[in-house]
Amino acid sequence: AAHGWKPGDTSVPGGISFALSLHAAHRDLARVLLNEHREADAIAEMRAAIPFDPSDADLFQMLGGALTDTGDLHGAVTALRRAVELKPDLFTARFDLATALYEEGDAAAALEELQEAKKRNPDLGKLDLADWHYGMGAVLLALPGRESEGLDHLREGLALNPSHPHAGEARAALARAGSAP
Repeated sequence: AAHGWKPGDTSVPGGISFALSLHAAHRDLARVLLNEHREADAIAEMRAAIPFDPSDADLFQMLGGALTDTGDLHGAVTALRRAVELKPDLFTARFDLATALYEEGDAAAALEELQEAKKRNPDLGKLDLADWHYGMGAVLLALPGRESEGLDHLREGLALNPSHPHAGEARAALARAGSAP
């Protein structure tokens, strides 16, 4: 206690909070573990970080992505919904939520999230806009009666980013429909 700190104190002189430091330590370790493809360990670290800062939307988004990667779509949707609650205008969180909902089989809810993402972010950069069009295309193709709209979005996605990871799938969908890119 040479500097006035006593066991049980949550901060030290200079205003550094142990809670925020622990939050950052768990979050940063989770990033390292994700880079090493150790998703289960990373998820445990992210969950350990949450109580220290339950308002970290980026952490919930990262957790949602890791849960998606492990196939826990229900957990991913829950984490991504929390990210969107905390930062409603965060395009990437809404896009990731739409993707998880689509993968979970709820194309209608995915469409709502994609539409809201674009509404809240009308001036997307070219690559984010391409992602949005590819996402809209996939979702609309899954909804009966919306196939034509879906193909239009895939064409737009290809025009914006012809080397997108889903470009091959988009071209194949257009070819199956007898439509040129």
